[in-house]
Amino acid sequence: MLDLSVIVPIYNEKESISRLGEELTQTLSRLNLAYEVIFVDDGSRDGSNGAIKELAQKDSHFRSITLRKNFGKARALASGFKEAHGEIISTIDADLQFDPKELPKFLDKLKEGYDLVNGYSIKRHNPFPKRLSSKIVNWTLAFFSRIKLHDLNCGFKVFRREVLQDISLSPGMHRYIPLFVHAAGYKVTEVKVGLRPRRFGSSKYGLKKFYHGFFDILSVLFLLYFRKKPLYLFGGIGVTFILAGIAICLNLTISWFNAGRQGISDRPLLFLGVLLIIVGTQFISTGLLGEMIASRRET
Repeated sequence: MLDLSVIVPIYNEKESISRLGEELTQTLSRLNLAYEVIFVDDGSRDGSNGAIKELAQKDSHFRSITLRKNFGKARALASGFKEAHGEIISTIDADLQFDPKELPKFLDKLKEGYDLVNGYSIKRHNPFPKRLSSKIVNWTLAFFSRIKLHDLNCGFKVFRREVLQDISLSPGMHRYIPLFVHAAGYKVTEVKVGLRPRRFGSSKYGLKKFYHGFFDILSVLFLLYFRKKPLYLFGGIGVTFILAGIAICLNLTISWFNAGRQGISDRPLLFLGVLLIIVGTQFISTGLLGEMIASRRET
């Protein structure tokens, strides 16, 4: 078992790999730790895979994993975690925006008793849409989760190996690792890091990810609060709809008696009331099915 494993997910970052390898070697060789660096090529098409293998041939501390196609950063990280042998795991992006020299600050925080240390930078060089969506997502999730972190999606992290047993990285969920770790009862903190301008390549962020941000928030909140008790969510919505439907139908019934039992079958409110009761019942049924699935997973 090694002391430290550094996971580097890569997608079309050929120009950065050699320089990053040098910077990692300079930093890690001074730490007096047994270490490994795992480059995970997430289906690159620019020759990154060849650069990674060349680096691994020169230095036995470097290893490479090649995915068949571009599965996304979550899959790349999960593949790296699976192959890592270190007691401490670090992740860092391959675009050279983070300086590996700041790794000791993360390790010092771990020694203080924390289980995950997340990086953050005040000065960011990302496009405006990415900065805006990041602020919205960070603020919203911090408000609901009660964890104060500046940048959940920072690619520079260090954490203890044991937290991996409580992380499930479905597509897109790598951005919220600190939230899942915190929800599992581990201690999470952050350290400020510098952020250098991108020297090579281009950002992989696009409008598609901006669009997905809203749904990611819903997914994370559901997984944090209702994964084990889905009936609390669906049942609450269902009961609200049913009560509203009953109130509407009851009001129409009273009006029917007061108006001398005149017909109400053509009243739109009647259809709305019945619809709310039916939909509310379906929500409760969905919650019960979710409870059955959740209980089966627990067993």
